[in-house]
Amino acid sequence: MDFRDQFRKVSDDVGKMARDVADSSKKTTAKARIRRTMHTCNDVL
Repeated sequence: MDFRDQFRKVSDDVGKMARDVADSSKKTTAKARIRRTMHTCNDVL
């Protein structure tokens, strides 16, 4: 495997990790929003 192939593979791996982190962050944010909504509803009830 030459340098370009290695660079492409590493670049693809880093891109995948970045997408995974972004997806995880979105899920965490959504969960926090749901928790806040649930607490607000409980307080109202």
